[in-house]
Amino acid sequence: MLEVAPKIKTLVPYVTGKPIEETQREYGIKKVIKLASNENPLGASPKVYSALKKALKQKLHLYPDGACFELKKSYSKIFGFKTEELVFGNGSDELMGLLLQAYCQPGDSVVTFQNSFVAFKISAQAHCLNTFEIKIKGDLQYDVEALILFIKNDWTPKHKFIYLANPNNPTGAYITREQMKALVDAVLLRRDLILVIDEAYLEFVRANDYGYAEKFLKTCPNLVLLRTMSKAYGLAGLRVGILIGNPQVIEPVAKVRTPFSVNGLAQVAGVAALSDPNHVKKSVKLAWAGIEYYNSELKKMGLKVYPSQGNFVLFDCGRDVSGIFESLLKRGLILRPLKNYGLNNLIRLSVGTMKNNKFAISAIKKVLAKG
Repeated sequence: MLEVAPKIKTLVPYVTGKPIEETQREYGIKKVIKLASNENPLGASPKVYSALKKALKQKLHLYPDGACFELKKSYSKIFGFKTEELVFGNGSDELMGLLLQAYCQPGDSVVTFQNSFVAFKISAQAHCLNTFEIKIKGDLQYDVEALILFIKNDWTPKHKFIYLANPNNPTGAYITREQMKALVDAVLLRRDLILVIDEAYLEFVRANDYGYAEKFLKTCPNLVLLRTMSKAYGLAGLRVGILIGNPQVIEPVAKVRTPFSVNGLAQVAGVAALSDPNHVKKSVKLAWAGIEYYNSELKKMGLKVYPSQGNFVLFDCGRDVSGIFESLLKRGLILRPLKNYGLNNLIRLSVGTMKNNKFAISAIKKVLAKG
């Protein structure tokens, strides 16, 4: 019998947010609010549903456009990228894996930050790669200076990628303008690596000193961006991810991508979602209002709340959250404990509708009051 590869034997798969249906079955309750996966509480734009209704009669029996022509054209027109600078995938998770597949050999290494989005680390291990994690600061912020020192002093030919989520999930941390400039300057000194900036939560950013990586794309050919239509655009169920970068760098990714990884309905939905910027603005406005509400209410409870540039907040319960999480489930509230990140006392809380936000705060108060 064939042996499973050693790195796959020890691979811990990505843990998704607990499904609503599973919680209903497990606890015998009908009303369940899920604020665990940073989904858009407004859903997709009404234009998406109209477009999908029409497409259902025309698209299901046909293979989709493997090149995502209309989706590329729409994204290019709105954001100013050339179509050859874009690759679309079945969510940004697929594109992460394709980057590694295109450029790495088993035994190579990728570099990321401790407590950065775990999917990249999982993808690296699945491709039989090693991961080196730069330690973060005590306030869960990135230590960019430590990363730059690593690039200058400890980089080897085996190191191939740097992966940064900006803003970061699950901590909400971000890289500042000055830090991004310093990091890009360090990366420019080496052409044997690719810097991947995952901007899944870009639309929700409010920080005045946020480091926008897009401005460096023209001068830094070994920089690529990952974006998604799962969050602000409300297409999490259809999986539309975007890779942006120098055509020579992203061309190998397009080569190894499966021909029809972005299904036909997802492409139709993506084009429709891009045509409704007002829906994105409403989604962002709702997220900001929710974050401010959470910050105020959680701090009233005496809880430490970490600053966030995403559509979620992270708070410290002061003790292991296993029992708290279980008690909240029994009350019909699904949040996201972060034990898989080694953050045993922390819970991530996604922004929902204001009605659901209030339900969540009320449930948290009651559970914590019981001790």
